[in-house]
Amino acid sequence: MMTSCPLSPSIRGSKALSAEVSNTKRFSVQRFISTIVLLVGLLCCKHLGDGHLLELERLLHTRIMAKHDMRMIEHQQRTRLTRTQNIARGHRDRVVNLMHRLDIAPRQYNERKERKQAQIDQLQAQIQHLGVEDFPSSMSRPSNPFAQGFRRVDLEGGAQHVVSTVAAWKAQASQMSMTMDIIFFSAACCVVAASVISTIEVFLTEIAPFDLVDCIYLLLFGTKMMFLDAPVRFKGIVEAQAFIVKYFAFLTRFTGRGIWYIFLGTMTFATLWDNQIWYLGAVLLGFYVFLIGVFATVMGAMKSRKLDRVRQQIRRQNANSEQMFNSYARSSPQEGMTAEEFDLLSGQVAGISFRPDELTFVLNALCNEGRLGITQRDFCGWVAGPAILL
Repeated sequence: MMTSCPLSPSIRGSKALSAEVSNTKRFSVQRFISTIVLLVGLLCCKHLGDGHLLELERLLHTRIMAKHDMRMIEHQQRTRLTRTQNIARGHRDRVVNLMHRLDIAPRQYNERKERKQAQIDQLQAQIQHLGVEDFPSSMSRPSNPFAQGFRRVDLEGGAQHVVSTVAAWKAQASQMSMTMDIIFFSAACCVVAASVISTIEVFLTEIAPFDLVDCIYLLLFGTKMMFLDAPVRFKGIVEAQAFIVKYFAFLTRFTGRGIWYIFLGTMTFATLWDNQIWYLGAVLLGFYVFLIGVFATVMGAMKSRKLDRVRQQIRRQNANSEQMFNSYARSSPQEGMTAEEFDLLSGQVAGISFRPDELTFVLNALCNEGRLGITQRDFCGWVAGPAILL
């Protein structure tokens, strides 16, 4: 039987060391493999997590957009509903307004008929008042024309003559008013022509900003007066006239218009003469506009004095202004005293008559609220206040 020899201690130590080294290497490889597996797992988890986060973010964005779309749809529906309600409300208001008009139309017709009848009666009284001086010698005249404050006329046998005389007188007054409008319009056209010529000349020939501004102002002033005195009645011109009457009321007065044309005449002359543009045009256009302004100012002063004589006569009688107003404003006291009623009052109280064109300026001067008639407040203020310019 063969026996093994025992190993020396050095050999046993080297084997143990080699075994320990091999175990250490195996353990290091295992740790390395596990680390790689762990890193791969972490990378996979991160990739999967990023994909889930992106999906979750996409879902949230889709949900937010859906809510926004729903809100937009609700807003559009609410807007359409509001618009539909407004349209329905407008149709309902139109129907109510139409029913109201149909309800009050007969009443308004009766009131208008009564008002026209009252105006006819007043016109007959005015014909009596205006026809005294035109009666033939064969007609009977009152012994005292101003007895009891008014003229009494017997119309038997002479009514047709009086009516024809008054109609001719009114046609002459209307023709005179149209003539004055044409004269004022021609003056405004002269101002516009001079301003256009001077503006073009100054703009093209020299650098003079102050002279250019002066020419532009003259053009604006002339255009404004051309719109105000235009004899035609187009829609745009009527709107421009309403704007001028509202914000430049002094230009609607006869005296104020004359003073303004005096200013425009001097400005036209100075613009054409000082800038050495057109000496002949400066003399012709400037003096033409200036003379029209002087004529209108003198005529306005004469008409104003005529109106002031009526006011002074009313104050001399010491009559109550309110009672006098109520006794003459019969057709429509709410709207005020009409031109015919005021002419009747001035004829009976002061023996002064106004032409239709003069009555237009009188109402324009006495009416402070843009009404078609003289209110009680305007009438009392005119009687108690100072003289006014037409």
